[in-house]
Amino acid sequence: MKRISLKLGVLASAMALLAIACQPNQKEFKLTATGLPEGINGTYAKVYDINNEVIDSVLIQNGGFVYTTPADDTVARTIMVGETPIAFSCEEGEYTLTQQTDEAGNTNLVRGGKETSSFVKVQALNDEVAAVNKKYTDLINAKMATVPEGEEPSEELINEINQLQSDFFKEYRAISEKYYTDGGNTILDYTAFSYLAGQYDDAEYVEHFDAAGSMIKNDKDLQARYNMAKAAVSTSVGGQFVDYEIVNPAGESKMLSEFREEGKYFLLDFFASWCGPCKRSMPTLAEVEKQYSKILSSVSIAVWERDNDGAAYAEVVKTHKITWATMQDAQSKGVELYGVSGVPTFILFSPEGEVLLRGHDIDEVKAKLEELSK
Repeated sequence: MKRISLKLGVLASAMALLAIACQPNQKEFKLTATGLPEGINGTYAKVYDINNEVIDSVLIQNGGFVYTTPADDTVARTIMVGETPIAFSCEEGEYTLTQQTDEAGNTNLVRGGKETSSFVKVQALNDEVAAVNKKYTDLINAKMATVPEGEEPSEELINEINQLQSDFFKEYRAISEKYYTDGGNTILDYTAFSYLAGQYDDAEYVEHFDAAGSMIKNDKDLQARYNMAKAAVSTSVGGQFVDYEIVNPAGESKMLSEFREEGKYFLLDFFASWCGPCKRSMPTLAEVEKQYSKILSSVSIAVWERDNDGAAYAEVVKTHKITWATMQDAQSKGVELYGVSGVPTFILFSPEGEVLLRGHDIDEVKAKLEELSK
């Protein structure tokens, strides 16, 4: 038996994952929980499917419960014990779950199962993720502790911390990749892929999701990320312009293509009124619009606005003196069609509609236009 902290850290999973599996001839699996807090006696441990719909429950009494269900090792589920979510699928054998408090006063889950089961391997994955998270959190905190109170960290220190964060993500990804198999369909593959989802770029995500098993493909959140990644890949460099109808808060509509001018390059800027980097890019965007007006048409489309009347958007247009074409996309429809995962996002098209550049840095756009204007 091994112990897993219920809190793995900010950059690790907050969910304690339990894998319980089944052989083809095994008709059910059994989970026995003991030592649970007295305060949850009389409540139900609810079982959720992969899309957070309640599909079953079991009564908690005398500090525990026994849960059995037909075996199915291709379906991920979560059982909520008090406020603790525990993900699992069915593997052959009987498993135990005991809530205890260790010497340091931290609540832990003590679980038992076959050493070769996905249950144990998921546990090992979580242990490794927790360890690397603690390692780099301690290193970064130690660096920050050298900054005198009331002072800002030096540029050198910021660069060192950025390097530590980069090193963390490399190790985090390497650990997850060690446990993941393309096409695998166990709770281990599902857990590892969930960790990797934030590490893959859009093209990698599409490639691995296409090869994934049903457990991953049936997850609505992972499917939504896939749809966004596909849209981003199709509108990356070499992709084509996608037209759509933009509707503002007043109900007025306009096709995106109406902002294009024949024979000119076209710059599409997705931004938000609350976005600091977006607003900081606007002076340079204004310079670009003015300097290359003979060869360029452009539009700034506001997405993800937090009000319903367009007031925040209108204030930014006024404050930052946006004189070029602009419109608020009240439904943020462009986000889905172009796979926008953050703002600002700049997409530069050729006069024929081919994507020449896509990124978040307006200076890169300026450099590209300088190259094209020669």
